[in-house]
Amino acid sequence: MQTDGHQSSTPLRRRNSLAELPLTDRVTYVTEMKSAVLYGVFAGLALPLIPIAARRIGMSAEAITVMMTMQFIGALFGIFFGHLADTRAVMPFAVWPPLIGRALLGLLAFVQGPGMFLGVVSVFFLLSNLNGPAYSSIMRTNYSDAHRSRLMSNIRIMVVIVSAILSAVAGVLLSTDERIVHWLFLVGGFAGAASSAVFGRIKVRRGARAPMIGRAAPFLPSLRVVRKNVPFMVFMGILFLCAAPDKLAVPLEPIWLVDVLHVNYAEASYLLGSVVSVVSIGGYFLWARLLKRFDSLAVLSVVVLAYAGRYAALTLARTSGQLVPMSILSGITNA
Repeated sequence: MQTDGHQSSTPLRRRNSLAELPLTDRVTYVTEMKSAVLYGVFAGLALPLIPIAARRIGMSAEAITVMMTMQFIGALFGIFFGHLADTRAVMPFAVWPPLIGRALLGLLAFVQGPGMFLGVVSVFFLLSNLNGPAYSSIMRTNYSDAHRSRLMSNIRIMVVIVSAILSAVAGVLLSTDERIVHWLFLVGGFAGAASSAVFGRIKVRRGARAPMIGRAAPFLPSLRVVRKNVPFMVFMGILFLCAAPDKLAVPLEPIWLVDVLHVNYAEASYLLGSVVSVVSIGGYFLWARLLKRFDSLAVLSVVVLAYAGRYAALTLARTSGQLVPMSILSGITNA
């Protein structure tokens, strides 16, 4: 985010002082940081194990495809949710879908068959991706332009730090007894739901959203405005072509990891959790530096190429230990 001349000349020590933040920024940041710690527990214990557990309990390729696709369907419906939130209090739209989804994920502790696993995780993926626009609205309202980028970066770094630590702990536990995976889902789901509940304690500043309360811009005319923006549509078309192979490969990964490379729960926790999270921390600093020196579209092109390299590394791996390059590229591109 750009700042005006006065703010950019402020000493680093002063800009980094929590006490110097505007009151709403500071209160929001402290509460969201607590939520981030709990989300890191959830992400570290539960998320890396979902696709591996699905395949290991016998879920078919078709079922895995349906399950993994639900996250993208949820993101699509999130557009409608965000539009609806413009005329209502936005916080329930940001809190309740992921809270319910993460709480349901805890039910995996008691699931044995692939059918129930498919249902629980599909609902989780759907609900957990509905709140994106509502969350973004709150971030824009409660964080001032001068501080938003730095504060949100700190939040994400906290998530990956906690996630890396908890994934490592989970790996140690799973290496002793793989049946512990059920309890990891239970604890992770509880922590994830608690994260949403804590985030819900943030008081949304109404000033920036007040003109929208009661009447939102019509949805279809809004889409027509986007459609008339030819450069943006070209950009989105190119981005779609870049993302399409990734989406096609999403359901294939767990099959490859389990059936071909025979990755167990402990290895999945280390490789898909800890390594990815640790590298992501460095990735945040890497991309921040590159974006200061190079055009953002050029950096985005590098990200796309790096993600393509991730699939090359996955394809070339013949043992679980050879998946480290894929995990490193995952962490860099995730950041």
